[in-house]
Amino acid sequence: MINKAIFWNIRSVRTQKAFERLVDLHKIHHYSYIALLEPFQSPSELETYRRKLGLPNARVNSSAKNWVFWENGWVETDSTDTCQQLTMKYQLRGTDDKFTVTTVYARCSALERLELWEDLENIVDHTISPWLVGGDFNTIIDESEKLGGLLVTNQETADFASCISACSLNELKFVGSCYTWWNGRIEYDCIFKRLDRVFGNNDFMQLLPNSEVHPLIRQGSDHTPLHVICNALQEQVVKPFRSLLSKAEADLKRYRHIEEEYWRQKAGMKWYTDGDKNTKFFHAYVKGKRRKLHIKEIHTRQGDIISRSHNIVEEAVNVFKEQFMENQEWNNVELLQCIPKLVTDGDNEEMETMPTKEEVKHVVFSLNGDSASGPDGFSGQFFQSCWDTIGTDITNMVKAFFLWMGVAQICDSH
Repeated sequence: MINKAIFWNIRSVRTQKAFERLVDLHKIHHYSYIALLEPFQSPSELETYRRKLGLPNARVNSSAKNWVFWENGWVETDSTDTCQQLTMKYQLRGTDDKFTVTTVYARCSALERLELWEDLENIVDHTISPWLVGGDFNTIIDESEKLGGLLVTNQETADFASCISACSLNELKFVGSCYTWWNGRIEYDCIFKRLDRVFGNNDFMQLLPNSEVHPLIRQGSDHTPLHVICNALQEQVVKPFRSLLSKAEADLKRYRHIEEEYWRQKAGMKWYTDGDKNTKFFHAYVKGKRRKLHIKEIHTRQGDIISRSHNIVEEAVNVFKEQFMENQEWNNVELLQCIPKLVTDGDNEEMETMPTKEEVKHVVFSLNGDSASGPDGFSGQFFQSCWDTIGTDITNMVKAFFLWMGVAQICDSH
């Protein structure tokens, strides 16, 4: 079905003879599937590069950031195209074997990547065949996948990890250095990250359980090419069974706890006190919330129907811009006299009264400790459990708001 594939953020097919290197690799390995990210060329050039590779088929996604090429034995049956991913469904020529391959180039912004995670979760709902997912995800799973630079926060990794869990994806065995990207600097400014990876769903792992990813030498790009070998042969187990079982049980317990934490925060519900640890329930609850919030299509003011995500976003922004943009100056204030006064002078005075430390504490301890963390990466549980240490600083910051002062300014004054 899938023999060998390569996923590579090439960072321009014209840089440092990068494409020439790819052609040489293809001559050696005879790839069934080639995925190039950030080729930095017009889609009109795709055919030229297809001929250079000698593969009969090629496709580019809507953002022109994903180029894919595949062999003649794969017959395209369907595709899904958004700005951060390109999903191709294939059938092996002359057989009933079907499979799906998704190539990913994720945006640098965590907010923009939310659309990608939603795309992948929508794809898995409509995929019943072996599914291979690879590319540049532009984020990491935990702090062990970064060397140098600023500390990793939970805010950076939580959405990616929950998407992997929601899609039931398994990372293919990685043989080599875990870092796939380098910022090109040395000494204290040097940063390495694992931004590129390849996953398979459960059907893929059952069909090709011994598949591996081999990172090649980083040359012609700041990203490592990922050389994927899909293999159905099972590895021989040589370690003692009891030792393997103990390690597996310990890992399972640890990962179950991590999964519960992710889905508990994603669900936005209060954690049950009776010890209910059914993450499947929270998973279903989160997917239900997303399904309700998902906008499949909208009607424009001109009567057109828009279904693509980025077009829906543009139309929504334009509508609200027009609504809140002042076209003419309105000086008639007589109508204000018709608005009833619902807030009394006493209410105003009470709202402007400086809050006490006890009032701020009451609000903090009213927070749901199990809710998702804020932009600073701290949940309500942190502020409650550390109140004796940080209570005075939190109160001072609240007072800064009432005094129209900067946070640092009022903290320095105490």
